[in-house]
Amino acid sequence: MKKNSIRYFLLLIFATCVLMGVQACGGDEPDSPNPEPTPTPPPTSATMSTVMTQLLDQTSCLNPDQTRMNLINEVQKFSDACSKADYDKYYKLTSASEASKMESNTILEYYKKALQRIVREVQAEIVPQGKVAIWHLYNMGYVVKTPSHCFGIDLKHREAAQLVPYIEFLCITHEHVDHYSQEMNDAMKVVGKPVYSNFVDNEYKISGKKTIKPVDGIEMVVALGDHSASLKNFCVTYQIDCGADTGNKVIYHIGDTYNAAQLSKTKPVDIFIPHGGINMNFTQAMNKIEPKVTLVSHINELSHAIDNYRWPYGKAFERVEQFVPRMAYVPVWGEKMIF
Repeated sequence: MKKNSIRYFLLLIFATCVLMGVQACGGDEPDSPNPEPTPTPPPTSATMSTVMTQLLDQTSCLNPDQTRMNLINEVQKFSDACSKADYDKYYKLTSASEASKMESNTILEYYKKALQRIVREVQAEIVPQGKVAIWHLYNMGYVVKTPSHCFGIDLKHREAAQLVPYIEFLCITHEHVDHYSQEMNDAMKVVGKPVYSNFVDNEYKISGKKTIKPVDGIEMVVALGDHSASLKNFCVTYQIDCGADTGNKVIYHIGDTYNAAQLSKTKPVDIFIPHGGINMNFTQAMNKIEPKVTLVSHINELSHAIDNYRWPYGKAFERVEQFVPRMAYVPVWGEKMIF
């Protein structure tokens, strides 16, 4: 074989491998081609438990004052001390004692306690008429409770199945594993509760735009959107009218959809939930959706390498500045918001 032919053949193989890697990971979130850098040592001035308690009990994303920003900076330090390998190991553990060792005074302690806090609060919360309560779990996961219903969107957590008794249905935007828990899906199936997605093989599977009424009083307009240039119609977007007893507040959760041209609304949007780090034309998106409030999400996703699409809080606040004068906020894990 001639040298030019050999060179062409090798280049073709290399290009094919790169393309396969990009497609498998979603285009904008490929695995890092380089080893993950050594995590920075965790801070020693405050414990994870203290930082978390102060952040959730004494501050609000709706009022990001200097106290909150200082505490978020501390959380970021704990996050930066946890590698993707650490998180992957932790997620797979079946031993409670081994998990507890990894959690002790690390970001994983916050991760676990955020879920525990949400489980307690969702059970106890009595939502007033005309209001909707929203809890941010992790990544792009939210639990929504109205005066009469409760549901979840993109609930990803090592122990997410603990929420199954308290939600009536679950929405999943797409098949990437940082947006759903297989254990939770299985538990929902066992108790006969709907899981809406475009990949779970059940009677609720979504294949195109339509209107769904999952429970009495709640209406969802669902559609497909592009995750990236190579993953067309990979995500489901959910425009959810939460019902008359919330004042018909509308949540528009788009998962990792990046193509602003595909976004549309059929009703005024109260709460818009996009991926804050995705390569979207946000000016176009905000002009189309015109939400009252935007919750910038997909921040500090521990299953991504520190220097490879694990968007830090600083990135989220940069995005918030781009939305001014529209109102945009950065919730943290375990945080409750009332709208």
